[in-house]
Formats: sequence, C-alpha cells, structure tokens
Amino acid sequence: MRPREAIQVRKEGRDEREERVVEWLSRRQAARNHRLEAGLERRRDTNDRRRYAIHLTRAGKTKLSRAREAVQLRADELLAPLSEDERETLHDLLARVAAAGERDMRPLA
Repeated sequence: MRPREAIQVRKEGRDEREERVVEWLSRRQAARNHRLEAGLERRRDTNDRRRYAIHLTRAGKTKLSRAREAVQLRADELLAPLSEDERETLHDLLARVAAAGERDMRPLA
C-alpha cells in the first residue's frame, strides 16, 4: 500500500467514527426532546454528581394530573353498576390476586 492510500484509509476510518459520534449525539438529542415532550427532565443527582435523576417538569405535572383525572372518571364509569360495598369487595379481591402474583413471579415452564 502506498502512503497516499494509507492516508486515505485512515481518513475513511475517521469519517466512519465521526459519523457514529454524530449519529449517537443525534439519538441522544432526540431522546432528550422526547423526554421534554413527555414532561420529564434530567438533572444531576444532588447527592451524587455522577448520577442523573429524572424529574417531572411543570407541564409533566399537569399531564400527570390530567391523566389521573381521566383514569378516575373512567373507573367511575366502569364501576357505576356496583354499590360502594361491592366496589370495596372488588378492590380487596383484586389486591389479593395482585399480591399473590407478585409473590409468584417465576417464569412459566
């Protein structure tokens, strides 16, 4: 291989690495934008500067509040045929089923 060809090979290798870095940065920025749209932001952990923590933005808190209201309205619609006692019974039964499922989370063979 002649020196000029060797230089060209090195340049091509560097360009590929640069493209990977640019692609990585682009994906990172897209993820950041997605988090912001979802109402989340990433901040340094105050107790450990090596870590980041995810926090709700003001818009994120508003979205969460609206989502909780929508879930409550839908639950009220779904459970409308039940009396308050029946709702409590259903809640207790479902809680028991969920607790049993958490204790036995091994994969099915």
